[in-house]
Amino acid sequence: MDAVLPPGHLVSGRHALIGRRWRVARFGWRLSGRRQAQRLATLGGCAAALLLVCGCRPTPMDSPAAGGAPAAKPSFQAGEVDWPQAWFEPFKTASELGIVRFSESPALTAARLAGADPLLPPVHERLPADPVVVTPYRSIGKYGGVARITLDDIWTFFNWEAALTLSPDMRTVLPNLAESYAVSEDGRTTSIRLRRGLRWSDGEPLTSDDFVFTFNHIWLDAELNPVTSPLVRGGRIVKIDDRNFQYVFQEPSPLFVNLIGQFGSRMVDAEHYFADFHPAYTNREALAARAKEAGFINWMAWVRALKDSRIAQSAEVPTLRAYRVVSRTLQMMRLERNPYYFKIDPAGNQLPYIIAVPLT
Repeated sequence: MDAVLPPGHLVSGRHALIGRRWRVARFGWRLSGRRQAQRLATLGGCAAALLLVCGCRPTPMDSPAAGGAPAAKPSFQAGEVDWPQAWFEPFKTASELGIVRFSESPALTAARLAGADPLLPPVHERLPADPVVVTPYRSIGKYGGVARITLDDIWTFFNWEAALTLSPDMRTVLPNLAESYAVSEDGRTTSIRLRRGLRWSDGEPLTSDDFVFTFNHIWLDAELNPVTSPLVRGGRIVKIDDRNFQYVFQEPSPLFVNLIGQFGSRMVDAEHYFADFHPAYTNREALAARAKEAGFINWMAWVRALKDSRIAQSAEVPTLRAYRVVSRTLQMMRLERNPYYFKIDPAGNQLPYIIAVPLT
């Protein structure tokens, strides 16, 4: 049975479809129309920097929002929206709300017990140590259904999952994959502490190494990006341990958290997967031959196609999003729920609710 998505329907957490002009999600952001979404998704250069500076204000390092206490009240005028106050505050976790039992989609349970996916662990083993709890828009949802939409509406479901995220009014930076974050007094260092037990959609752990890989071997790679983006120029990443790392800049960059909040899913890739496609980790000549065999002029084009979900092989790419790509053709893409997604609802149900999202 196809799912009907009226305004305000809970897709997978705090996604809410708000009118025709704005679709603002707790998982990230989306401006009106496909063209604008694509334009924002390819931020670059000085114009992007201006957007990031003006788009929202970072939460100061000593602000309650950076550590887990209530953030500022919504900036919308009274009566304009009726979104829950919790959407403007740092996520609560299962331990904070006393949630000790977790549930999964009956479809996942049936597949696991029937042997269709015998390697998939029980839900409590797939969730992080202290799952993130998402407050629903109006009420707790129900598992099931297929959402049939067009590729134009992919960002309704293909949500951003970054270390940081933005409040729905796009004015406050909040922790997401991060348990906490801080910006140094001189604005040169942004420190991130990841939540414990986060996993990619293939079950591999998310660690600081994944962020280090993307910063050093995607953003700063001279072949992938011959001209270093102004957004990261003069910056470096420092791994502290598996859960802690820092972005350090030569000049003050206190608004770098805005980049993470708005564009942060482009700040992390699965090192254990993409290392096999990068000459820093594998033989360059062998990689060039593999890329040619796959139909690409070089390894850079291959990596971009994988990251942008443009080829059939994109179904192999691990993700942190609520939905993972399971098939891709020139005309169609199919998304299915990520069994290792780290968010639950207040009843302990692992999100998302909808089974699959075929796009044409």
